[in-house]
Amino acid sequence: LIYQLSLEESGTYRITWGAERNVIVIENGSVFIEEATCPDKLCEKQGKISAVGERIVCLPNRLVVQISGEKADSPDAVVR
Repeated sequence: LIYQLSLEESGTYRITWGAERNVIVIENGSVFIEEATCPDKLCEKQGKISAVGERIVCLPNRLVVQISGEKADSPDAVVR
């Protein structure tokens, strides 16, 4: 677990793993990957997520962003 963040607080987070990098943005109750060093950029193309259970996966960079929480009205973003 790298971060556990509230979707109620906007911010930009840079995740670096060796030479790999992902930039994660939280804004307006959603989270998305703004930039990634992976070759296919599928994680960037997945777009914004905001519902409990949704996730963004960057397989080449071994990163998962997942929305978790007990209530749909108070999700958290968990980055692994």
